[in-house]
Amino acid sequence: MNLRPLAWTVCICVYGLASNGWAQLKWIPEKDRVQAKMVGDFKTADGRKVSLHDLKSKVVFLNFWATWCTYCKEEMPGLTELSKKFSSQGLQVIAATNENPKVVRSFLQGKDFSYPIVLDLGDTLLDRFKVKTVPTTVVIDGQGRVAFRVDSVFKWDSAEVIAALEEFMKEDKQTKVE
Repeated sequence: MNLRPLAWTVCICVYGLASNGWAQLKWIPEKDRVQAKMVGDFKTADGRKVSLHDLKSKVVFLNFWATWCTYCKEEMPGLTELSKKFSSQGLQVIAATNENPKVVRSFLQGKDFSYPIVLDLGDTLLDRFKVKTVPTTVVIDGQGRVAFRVDSVFKWDSAEVIAALEEFMKEDKQTKVE
C-alpha cells in the first residue's frame, strides 16, 4: 500500500485545521493601496438607487456573489452581522451581483438583509474590481482606496474578523482626522 497520498492528505488537513484563515488575509499596506473608482449609480433588487459617490468617506465592504453560489449564500448571514455591528461606525456593506433581477428578487423573497443588494447588470463593478470568481470581497477605506481583497469564501462574523475590522475602523477614523 502506497502511503504517500495518505501522508499528503493528512498534511494538508492538519495545515488547514491549524491555520485560521484570517492570519493569511492581510490588509494592504497604506503605501500600496490604490484608488478605487467610486462613481456610478446602481439599482438594488427592490429598485432603490445606490450611488457610490455618496459612499466616498465611508469604509465600503463590497461583496460579489451569485444566487447559485453555495459559499456566497453561506457568507450572507455573516455580512448581515458585520453590517449591523459596524454601520453606525461608518461601514457600508454592499453585495453586488450581475444576475437577472427576477432571479435575484426570487432568491431574496422572505429574507431580510441589512445591507443593499445591488444589480451590476452591465458588469461595471465586476470589471472595475477585476472579479473572476464569487465570492470575492473588496474593502475600500475611507479615503477611497482598496485596503483589502479576498477571492474566496470567508466567515465574516468570526471573532478574528470582528477584532481586525474594529482595529481597521479605528485606524481609518484616525487617518481621516490627521
